[in-house]
Amino acid sequence: MKRLYQIAIAVAFLSAACSKGENPDPLPDPPVITLDSPTAIYPAKAGREIEIRPSYEHAEDATFAWTLDGERIGSEPALRFSSEKPGQYFITLTVTNKGGMDEEELRVDVFELTPPTISLPGADKGFTLLLGSELELKPVVASCLYFPGRCARRLRIRPYDP
Repeated sequence: MKRLYQIAIAVAFLSAACSKGENPDPLPDPPVITLDSPTAIYPAKAGREIEIRPSYEHAEDATFAWTLDGERIGSEPALRFSSEKPGQYFITLTVTNKGGMDEEELRVDVFELTPPTISLPGADKGFTLLLGSELELKPVVASCLYFPGRCARRLRIRPYDP
């Protein structure tokens, strides 16, 4: 009986010692990478630097690793990249914290000359025209190499009236 009493006291002492209210911090959520290009393709002109700046969730106390052909080229949240040689460069971004990791692959297309980028403000919502009215479109052209400052063009559209 005395032996049973000693075991009960030892168990009570151990359970009290183990439950001091100090619960270890739970692991954070793993990081999530959102690239700033919906296609994960970044065009660049040979010799010009571009900056790739993804957004992150749960990246507090995280480490960042940008790699190209297995070689580390960056360790910051954003990457500045340039190449004198035209071609396609596949870069992997890995973000790691205590809760896990996320990884994204992106491509940088380096061109001898940068192709123009044309956007049409408002086109994503569509256009509605009344019969007899006009719509003037003003596309925005970026990287116009041949006529700098003269890339803006206007186009007038009239509804078809049979």
